Order: sequence, then structure tokens, then C-alpha cells
Amino acid sequence: MKVVKVIGRLSIPVAMGLVLATTGVSVTAASAVSPAPRASAANGPVLELTAADNGKTVTVDRDDIVTVFLTSSTTPGPGTPFAWSAPTSSDSNVLAEAASIATPNGDALGIFRATGSGSATLTAVRECKIISPGPMCTAPTLLWSVTVNVQ
Repeated sequence: MKVVKVIGRLSIPVAMGLVLATTGVSVTAASAVSPAPRASAANGPVLELTAADNGKTVTVDRDDIVTVFLTSSTTPGPGTPFAWSAPTSSDSNVLAEAASIATPNGDALGIFRATGSGSATLTAVRECKIISPGPMCTAPTLLWSVTVNVQ
């Protein structure tokens, strides 16, 4: 198996590691390496999407893997209690979910396979979890979405 994405955080649960292994996608933890957005994997190329890709449209080939890494560290302010929902696909016939989770620390991870031609939208929601006493939420909800065209 080849490494397809380097993650700077070590918070991915063991269960997700098992899912990654069964889908043929491998993930390692390192913070000093800047990865390419696409790399070869046993099951085809991999495209990684992050919070910075919100609103974009991307094109992938059939059998490509699309990963979504949304980290709570991309939200404003230290200690602000933001959390991402698990990413979802609008059309499982175009972009099938292999795994999708939201972690207790507010991060979210999704792995999707391009299974059919067409267009699907990946979405997740970042919500503020008000903890009293604590900081107030200035932007309580943010919808993240990326349109994925499969050719």
C-alpha cells in the first residue's frame, strides 16, 4: 500500500484506521511534509479536500478516492467549541461513502469512492457547541460543500 495523505494531527481514531486499511487507503501522521493533492493508491488516485476547498467544484475519474479532512483547528479562536458533522454525499451512485465520522474533538473525516458518472455534492456542517460558561458563538453554523464531477 502507498501513502496517499500525510496528516499533521494524530487524532484519527483506531476504528477509522481499520476502515482505511480495508479500503486500500493508507494514512500516516507527520507535520513537516507538505503533500500533493493527488497521489497514487492501490485503488486509484486520491483527492483530498479540506475546509479551504469550501464552495469549489472538482473533477475526478471513476474509481478515484475522495477524502475529506475537516479539522476543528481551522475554526476561529482558541477554545471556541466548534465541531464538524460527518461528511455526506448527495448521490451514492456517483460518490459512494466508504467511511464517514465526526470525532469527539470536533474533527471530521470522510472517504468516498467515485463509482459512477455524474455529479454529487459532499457536505458537512460546522456548528458551535455553546458551553456555559464559555465563549459566545459569532457564527454558529457554517455549511461546507464541494461539488464533485465524476467522468
